[in-house]
Amino acid sequence: MGAKFRLASAVSGVVFVVLIVLSFIFGPGDPPGFNDSTESIASYVTDNRTEFQAAMAFTIAAAPFLLLFVAGLVRTLRLSEERGPAMLAAVAFAGGILIVALAMVGLGLQWTAAHAAGLPPELIRALWEAGVIAFVTMLGVGFVALAGATAGVVHAGGALPRWLGVASGAVAIYTFVVAIIASFTETGAFAATDGALGQIAFTAFLVWVLLVSIVLYRGRDEGAVPAGS
Repeated sequence: MGAKFRLASAVSGVVFVVLIVLSFIFGPGDPPGFNDSTESIASYVTDNRTEFQAAMAFTIAAAPFLLLFVAGLVRTLRLSEERGPAMLAAVAFAGGILIVALAMVGLGLQWTAAHAAGLPPELIRALWEAGVIAFVTMLGVGFVALAGATAGVVHAGGALPRWLGVASGAVAIYTFVVAIIASFTETGAFAATDGALGQIAFTAFLVWVLLVSIVLYRGRDEGAVPAGS
């Protein structure tokens, strides 16, 4: 049963990434910046109504797969901490739940801005920007908790490859720093809307999910996920 669950979790991680990539392909194009005019932001949101609908649909479809992926990872972390209170596994679980919840909140706000008829431009802008903030928090809190807890378990000697622990710790630190600086930045590389560093952080999140999925897949026929590099 454990091997089948790890396999299902690994496949779910890959499906999640594919669906999120599709949400970007069929979703709205390059977003405006916080420093753009209210009229241009309102036009971007209302003109991309169908695209926001597609992004919402793909993200809703992806959410259950992320939860199953997180469940498989958390189970592995919990088994690795079986001699203790499994606190890091609990942190990872909370991080996964936050990712899903904040993604739904962020897209829900932006979907509302695009679909509610007759909203003033100022309210459309506020809803869209609130959605962006939800996405930043999703990465800066949810993903950082998930990846950071994984790194902590590996550092403590858990049954996960050491390279994955190093990668998890590095991406958690990077994402946390970018999210913090993005909170004070409206333009440039750190900007939450169109900054290159934020886009790298989100890409790193998807790549990390794929890497963990590979590790879970490789460990499907073993009593534990293989340790070592």
